[in-house]
Amino acid sequence: MMRDYLLIASIVISTSFCYCMYPVVSVSEDVYGNILRLGEADDTYVLARVDGSYWILTSDDKIERLLVGCEQIFEYDPEMFYYLTDAQSDEIVGDARSQLVYKRGNINVIKTKILIDSAVSEIFTLLVPYPLSKWGYSGVQDNLPKQMKKNDDIQELVNNVNKSEIENTIQDLVAFTTRYDWTVNCHQAGEYLYNKLISYGVMVDSISYIAVSINSMSTPATNKMFAVGDSGLVLHTEDGGHSWDEIEIEGVSSDLNEIFFVNSSLGWICGRNGTVLLTDNGGQNWLDRSSDVDAILEGIWGNSTGFVCACGSPGVIIRSGDFGNSWLTCETGTTSYLWDVAFSTDREMGIAVGSDATILKSVDGGATWSEIPAPAQVRYYTITFDYLDRPWIGGEDGTLFYSDDGASTWKEVEIPTDMAVRDIVTSSGRVFLTGDFSAILKSVDNGLSWEVIDLPYGFQSACGFVGDKVWTGGALGSIYLYTDDFVYWQGNNIDPTDHHSWENIIGIIEGELGRSPYIMMSAHYDSTSEIPYEYAPGADDNASGVASVVECARVLAETTPKRTIKFLLLSGEELGLLGSARYAIFNMPPDEECLGVINYDMVAFVDVEPEDLDVFYNDNSEELAELLNMCGQVYYSDLPVSLNHDPDMIYSDHSSFWNVGIPAILGIDDYPVSNPNANRSTDTYDKLDTRLAHYCTKVAVATLAESAFVGRDIPNTTSELYVYPNPFKPSNPSHRYIVFENIPSGCVVDVYAITGDYITTIEVGDTARAIWDGRTDMGDDCSSGVYLYIVRSGENVLSKGKVAIIR
Repeated sequence: MMRDYLLIASIVISTSFCYCMYPVVSVSEDVYGNILRLGEADDTYVLARVDGSYWILTSDDKIERLLVGCEQIFEYDPEMFYYLTDAQSDEIVGDARSQLVYKRGNINVIKTKILIDSAVSEIFTLLVPYPLSKWGYSGVQDNLPKQMKKNDDIQELVNNVNKSEIENTIQDLVAFTTRYDWTVNCHQAGEYLYNKLISYGVMVDSISYIAVSINSMSTPATNKMFAVGDSGLVLHTEDGGHSWDEIEIEGVSSDLNEIFFVNSSLGWICGRNGTVLLTDNGGQNWLDRSSDVDAILEGIWGNSTGFVCACGSPGVIIRSGDFGNSWLTCETGTTSYLWDVAFSTDREMGIAVGSDATILKSVDGGATWSEIPAPAQVRYYTITFDYLDRPWIGGEDGTLFYSDDGASTWKEVEIPTDMAVRDIVTSSGRVFLTGDFSAILKSVDNGLSWEVIDLPYGFQSACGFVGDKVWTGGALGSIYLYTDDFVYWQGNNIDPTDHHSWENIIGIIEGELGRSPYIMMSAHYDSTSEIPYEYAPGADDNASGVASVVECARVLAETTPKRTIKFLLLSGEELGLLGSARYAIFNMPPDEECLGVINYDMVAFVDVEPEDLDVFYNDNSEELAELLNMCGQVYYSDLPVSLNHDPDMIYSDHSSFWNVGIPAILGIDDYPVSNPNANRSTDTYDKLDTRLAHYCTKVAVATLAESAFVGRDIPNTTSELYVYPNPFKPSNPSHRYIVFENIPSGCVVDVYAITGDYITTIEVGDTARAIWDGRTDMGDDCSSGVYLYIVRSGENVLSKGKVAIIR
C-alpha cells in the first residue's frame, strides 16, 4: 500500500506569503528545492508524494508539477487536517485534538482532527489533501481516477513524435509571410500542407468554398434589397429576398463595405481603395465616384441634396456636396480606424465611430469634426439615427447606447449577449441588431426587452427590413429572411468563378471498419495581424496547432487503425470561423459518425513554468475531454492537462462543431490568451517554446490512437464508489456539482454536517451516480467545511465517507 507524506519545499515567487485558504502566489522560472526557508518572503509551500511527483499550488488554483527534490519533515495522516501558521505555540496547541508536528523558526505546522474555526482561520493556511480524499494525478480529486492501462504499441507511437518535424513545419508556415484569407500566400500555404500530407501516404482532399462575406444591406423599396460584400460582390432581390442575383460592376473587385440608399432611386456604395459608387436609377447602373483618398472606406451616408460623407482608415472622413463629383477631406484629429458615419435627418449633427473608443461629432453638416467622450472604452462598429433622430451606437462586448440630448450624454441599453454589435436598424420602436456568432437581436419596445433569434453559423454583419420582413447577411455569403417565426436561409448562391476560392484540407487514414465511425483532429492554418495583408507570421496562432496535426498524421500514417482518423486543416478562422462553419454544415458526411473533434489552437507559447494544456469542453464533449486528460496521465504525464467546462468559450473552430451537435474540445496553451504576440506581426518563431507543442502532440497522438486502435469512446471508470470533485469549490468553473460515482440504482445518499446535523438526501437514478449541488434541502448553499455522506439501500449502510466544500 502506498503511503502519503506531507513535504514542504520553497520556490522563488513574486509575492510574499499570504495567509488564506490557499497560498496566493505566482511562480517564476527559478525553482529551488530541499532547503526549507520557511517564513521568509518569496516562499510558498508544496505537497509531494513518495512516488516522485511533486506539485505546487499556483495563484489560479492550478496544481502544477515541480521537478525538484523535497525534504520529508513528517509522515502524513489522511485522517487529519494540516495547517501552516506563524501563530505562537500557545495560540495553536490549546486543543487536545491539535498537535504541533513541525517547527522551524516562527513557522509551525499543526495537525488537527477538526477544521479550525473561521474566526481565527485568517492566520492559518489549510494544506491539502483533505481527510479521506482520494488523490488524482494532479493533487486534487477533480476527475475519476486513472483506470486506463498503457498500451505498449500506442506508447511507441507517442515516443515517435519528433520535435524537429514540428519545428520544421512551423518555420515553413511562417516563411509564407502572411496566411491571411484571402491572400495568395494563404492559398500557397494550403497547397504546401496538402502536399505534405500526401508525402506521408495519407489520403488527402482539398475542399473549396466561396467565403465572401455580406458586409452591408439596404432597402430602396418594398421587396427590393441590395447587399454588398467582399471582392466586389453586389447582390439584389426583387421578390422580398427569396431569390438573389449577382450584379457585375465593371472594374470593381475591391471589398465593398457599406451600401446606403437615400430613397428608391439614389444609393451609395463604399469600399477598399477609396471606392465610392453611385446609382440614381435604383441600382440598375452604378457610376464610379471614387475619391483620390487611398483609404479603406467602411461607412457612407448621403441625402437627396447631393451631400454624401464617407469614413474609414486611418482616421479618414471625406465629404461631397455634388453627388461625389468632387471631394473634400475633413480634419478629424485621429488616426483611429473609423467604422461608420451617420447624420440626423436635418444633417445638422453627424457622428462617426471607430476603434480605440473613438466617437467624433459634427454640428455643422460635416464640415468640421471633434472628438467627444465615449460612454465605454470599446471599439465601436456602427452608428444610426432612429425615427426620433436619436443616435444609437454599438460595438464590441455587447455594447449598445443611445442619446436623447444630441450626444451630450449616453444611456446604456442592456442586451442578453456579449456579441459585438455590427449593425443597428431601427423603425418606430423596433430595433434589430446583428453581430458576431450567429444571432439577431430583436426588440419591439425601443430596447427594453430583447428576443434572440439564432442562426446556423457565422457572424452577421448586415441587416435591413421593410414591414415585417427582416434580412440579415454575413459569413460565407449567407442571407437570411426573418418574418416573425420563419427564417429562410438563402446562402451558397454566389458564382464561384468571380471570387477567390478558399480551401479546407482533409487528410484521412481509413480504418479496418470503414469510414464510420471516425475521430478527427483539426487546426486552422490562416493567420492575421495589425497588417494582415503584408505580414502575419502566425507562429503560435496557429502554425503551432497545424504542426501538431501534421505530426500526428505523420506518426499515424503507416498504421492501420480499427477506426478512421481524419486530419482537418482549416482556413478562414480569423475572419469568423468560416472554414470550420462551412465544413461542419456542408461537408460532414451524413452517413458517417464523428465521435469527436480535437481542435488545437496555439500550443507553443510558455509564459510561466511549468506549463499545462488548457482544454475547453461543453456538456456534449465532457467524455472526449476526459479521454484526452486520461491519455495525458498514462502516456505522457509530464504535461498536466487543465480541464475547463465552459460552453461560452466559442472563439475557435471547435465551436462550429458544437453548433451541429458534434463533441469537440479546444486545446490551447493559455486562455485567457497570455501570448502578447497573438494576432500581431510579432508572433514569430523565435517567441515560441516548441517543447510545449511537442508535449501537446504526444498527448494528441495518444488520444487519437486510444480511440482509433483500442476503440475507446469514454474513459473506463472504477467499479468502486468514488466521489469527485473533492474538495468541491463552486468558484471553479469546472466544479458544477459533486458526483457520487458507481452507486447501485435505487440507493440514496444522506449528507450530514460534521456536527451531525442533517443536510439533504440524494436519490440515485438508473445512471449509477448521484449528483449534489452543495445545497441543503432548503436550497441554501452549504458553507465551507467537511460533510459526512452515507450511502444506503433501505436501512443497510453500503458506504460512508467525507467530502469537503470550499467557498
